[in-house]
Amino acid sequence: MINKIPVITIDGPSGVGKSTLSKIIAKKLNWSLLESGKIYRLIAFLALNNNIAIVENNIVNLLKNLDCWLIKKKLLIIFIIYKT
Repeated sequence: MINKIPVITIDGPSGVGKSTLSKIIAKKLNWSLLESGKIYRLIAFLALNNNIAIVENNIVNLLKNLDCWLIKKKLLIIFIIYKT
């Protein structure tokens, strides 16, 4: 059986309130929220702190070496451990 999880995507330029709108919608619908921008910033942080040049092949290898756990609370929390 396939679980169908409803998804809403919101796109737009920086600083226009996408995250604010997403939080309001998630709260009203009692849904989890995944803020992809935070994931992108975390990956960049991990790459820079491990002296990994930000090029596609290096980022793919970095992602292959991540352990991720998703814990559903009020919002979606992501725990990531980089295996060095």
